[in-house]
Formats: sequence, structure tokens, C-alpha cells
Amino acid sequence: MISKKTIAGALAALALAAPLTATAASARGWGWGGPLPWIGAGVVAGAIIADQSYRPRPGYYYDSYAYDGPYYRPANYAGDPRRLCAENFRSFDWNSGYYTTYGGERRLCPYLR
Repeated sequence: MISKKTIAGALAALALAAPLTATAASARGWGWGGPLPWIGAGVVAGAIIADQSYRPRPGYYYDSYAYDGPYYRPANYAGDPRRLCAENFRSFDWNSGYYTTYGGERRLCPYLR
């Protein structure tokens, strides 16, 4: 889907380029049939295509899910796993075993599973 910023930018570029192309083309006797309007349209179309092609795929870079992958303990760790939780999560509650995410959701520390 094309973003509003892309559409607004394309319309602004077209609005700025139209008077320039009309006066330059009219001075040469071409009217609107000269190459300058097509060059401007090509630049705008290229910007729209480039905007769409350089976006990350949905669910690739900016995932909104919580990380549920493996959490590894240090080698030969025999201590209390709550200590690892306190070291890795600033909002860890020692008594309940939960930490608070940046979104405000409370989750069980993965080292306690």
C-alpha cells in the first residue's frame, strides 16, 4: 500500500515540476508534448516504486511479537534463576517472577520456565 507521505511527495513534485515543464516546453514550441513532462513523471513513478521496494517485509524487521526464543543460562550456572532475571530485566519483580515489558504487559521471566 502506498503511504500518504509518498502520495503527498509525488503530488508536490508534480505540482512543482508542471510549471517548469510547461514554460520550458512552450518556449521551444513543443507545448505539452515535449520530453520534460515525461521525465518528471518518470522521476515521480521511480520514487514511488523505490519507496515500495525498500520497505521491510511485514513481520521481518519490525515485529511486534514478544521474543519467545531460547534464553541461555551461562555455562555451569547453578545459582538462583531469579538472579539472572534481575540482571536481564530491569522491571523484574523478585517475589512474583514477572517483569514488565515496554508496552506494560507483565510476563513470566523466561529463565523460570
